[in-house]
Amino acid sequence: MKNCIYIIMLIVLVMLTACDKRDSSFDITKLSSDELLSNGWSFYLQKNYDEALPYFSELSTRDANYLKGYHALGWTYFKKRQVNNSVRYFERFFDTDSLEIYSPIDTLYQDSKAGLALNAYLRSDFNDCINHSNQVINSWSFVYEEGLNYDDIMLLKIISFYNLQRYEDCVNLIRIFEPNYNVDYNFLEGVILLGDKIEQLKATFQFYY
Repeated sequence: MKNCIYIIMLIVLVMLTACDKRDSSFDITKLSSDELLSNGWSFYLQKNYDEALPYFSELSTRDANYLKGYHALGWTYFKKRQVNNSVRYFERFFDTDSLEIYSPIDTLYQDSKAGLALNAYLRSDFNDCINHSNQVINSWSFVYEEGLNYDDIMLLKIISFYNLQRYEDCVNLIRIFEPNYNVDYNFLEGVILLGDKIEQLKATFQFYY
């Protein structure tokens, strides 16, 4: 029995050693930019964000593709809830695009604005959240996450208005979803009901941020 266990352990050790040798010989820098982008997003879609990061980090060093790298790093760090890192790369996307390669209607530009809005929400900077949200067009959706779209941006603004006690603006946005919605927010009971309505909308749109 002991010999059997020893043989099994030896086999496992050999396999691990083989994997280590294989991994140590893998040089991510030799991949093309397209391969880096594809592999990184593949890991992202598998929710394996730590594995995605090296690919996007390497991509961000490539002269012709660094903006795509910053965009991807912003989203990956957002999913890891590392707000400061996420904001850093989204802001770097805009700050380093001196040639305006991406216009305000381009997908990566819109994605990055939405990312900044979501990060502002996470750090409870509701004025900043509204400012970034206002720059996201109503046809926006994030291709790498099903269900994340302009409805979520609208909810960000509704929640932000509520937290800033801008109840009239809050109600006006809710009426885009429910035209007949009404509440008297001049009284505490109405403010509470408005908060309840927001929670209902978050559940309806599966807003889990």
